[in-house]
Amino acid sequence: MNLQKSCPTLRSLLYFLTSYHLYSTLRFFVTLILCFHKFHLQWLVIRYFSLLHKSKLHF
Repeated sequence: MNLQKSCPTLRSLLYFLTSYHLYSTLRFFVTLILCFHKFHLQWLVIRYFSLLHKSKLHF
């Protein structure tokens, strides 16, 4: 009887840990993607300004 009572708590704990793990993994990937996009945008802006600078020098 005691084991059956503790079983739902174990199950809920397992659900909690799984959901927390999924949440942290998702958050990690979102952060990674955002950082990548930020880096990519900075690279594009730098490239654009360098091209603009080169074109101004040619005229």
